[in-house]
Amino acid sequence: MSCSVPALRRSLAELAAWLVLLLGCGPEPGTTPTVPNSPPDGVGGGLPDAGPADAGDGGPVDAEPPADAASSPVWLGVTPNARQEGDAPATAADELEAELTVRAAGVRAFVLFERWNELEDKGLEPLAGRVAGLRESGLHVGLCLMVVDGSKAYRPAAVQDLDWDASETASALGVLTGKIVEAMGGEIEALILGRAADRYLEAHPGESHALRALLEKAVAGATELAPASLRVGVGLSFTPAPPQDYVALASLGTVTALGYLPGLGEEPVSAQVQVAKDLDAMIALAGARPIDLVGAGFTSSAGLGSSPELQEQTLAGLFAALAPRSPSFRMVNVYALHDRAGAGCDAFAAGRGYGPDEPAARYLCEAGLRAVDGAAKPAWLALLAAAAAFASP
Repeated sequence: MSCSVPALRRSLAELAAWLVLLLGCGPEPGTTPTVPNSPPDGVGGGLPDAGPADAGDGGPVDAEPPADAASSPVWLGVTPNARQEGDAPATAADELEAELTVRAAGVRAFVLFERWNELEDKGLEPLAGRVAGLRESGLHVGLCLMVVDGSKAYRPAAVQDLDWDASETASALGVLTGKIVEAMGGEIEALILGRAADRYLEAHPGESHALRALLEKAVAGATELAPASLRVGVGLSFTPAPPQDYVALASLGTVTALGYLPGLGEEPVSAQVQVAKDLDAMIALAGARPIDLVGAGFTSSAGLGSSPELQEQTLAGLFAALAPRSPSFRMVNVYALHDRAGAGCDAFAAGRGYGPDEPAARYLCEAGLRAVDGAAKPAWLALLAAAAAFASP
């Protein structure tokens, strides 16, 4: 009897997923565990330990971790973007497979991303149904309402040509966030306005004052209406040495919401990511507020000087450094399940304001835990190990 290497790898991937479930770190009670067939190639990597070392240097961190780390939950999630080979759009079956793959890994959180203009057009009913279904499965749910996404704005048509601080714009956003809180405030646990809003402000300095005023007003209004269980804040990208204007935005509301994509836009990316120091900087920025990482990841792009192995090392370092700092973090959402290519990559990058040949576009499109064809990259096993480690409490 013979067994090919791809077939053996496939079996090992399936076994790893089932072990995650059998050891008690699968979906929350009330769900039916489903393990889609794991793709044949690309499985590798190791398990992150719980130590505080940086991903790149293996050295000690500058700050002592909290003493009660083991008693604080971190709800791990992964954005389940479907695999998409070629230029054909993902099918419903591809989308279902992606979600089942993520659930089988043992995630405890889902972060949903909705553009402001699109949510206005389709209404809240589909979103409310989606949130209810996730909550019934025992998952913690966050919602990122993308007023802006990187350097792109997503104002609805009715206020498209108005200033950010126009009364009509503020009213439209206030009405929508009020409806979200009313309809889902007891179900979602985070309401984040914008993704990487600081990048929009950098790209459009003339709009800075007006957009800041809008976000300040919208966060204050939503916070006033929100139940105690709902965290409200502005979505920013992590900046190691933030200016005062950034700090002011990060201090709005009741949560510090950050994207963590070290080296985004750089060419080449650094092989020495100081993960622990970055997390300590986030904690200092947040103060007493909890932190949600709404998009954490690292690229495997060879063209940017990375590799699947460096991606796995960096993510494993992130998960290890999170463990002793868990009292400061709630949701930690991994950026993407699958890589993107072709028209799918171009459209995704454009939606965040990047051209197809920019380093940031290549970074984002190769930041998945699995390749375009669904094959697991070494970072996938780092995710499985982290899901097991954060399965309790």
